[in-house]
Amino acid sequence: MRRVFLALTLFVLVLAIAGIARAQSGNAEQEVRGVLKEMIHADMTGDAAALDRIFTDDFTITRDNGVVRSRAETLQGVKDGSTKFETFDASDILVRVYGETAVVTFHEALKGKRSGKDFAGEFREVRVFVKLGGKWRAVLAQRTRIEP
Repeated sequence: MRRVFLALTLFVLVLAIAGIARAQSGNAEQEVRGVLKEMIHADMTGDAAALDRIFTDDFTITRDNGVVRSRAETLQGVKDGSTKFETFDASDILVRVYGETAVVTFHEALKGKRSGKDFAGEFREVRVFVKLGGKWRAVLAQRTRIEP
């Protein structure tokens, strides 16, 4: 009888731990979605200060044209207006959380200016976030154009 009680107790404990882990993963997913939403809003409004808080020091983005931009270059483009979004519609957002790292993929419809030239189109994007000091921060972005 004692063995049955111990086995049942262990089973309940395992279920409780799994439930806590699932809840924490769900919270992390919502937190990452919130940071992504902040980033998109900052891109739309030209809020370099918000992006500065969200980017890690070594943040990089590989644009759809193959150009790799550092954190400093990305922030400068927002500050001086050489990168400006008119529309930034994200959909099909999938967040995968692996401990203190999250990988986000999504579809986006963009329209704006880059270095004085108009650009627009449909894209797939991957962004990687890490949790540092209790906050989710962006490490990497990769944008790929979807050809019609």
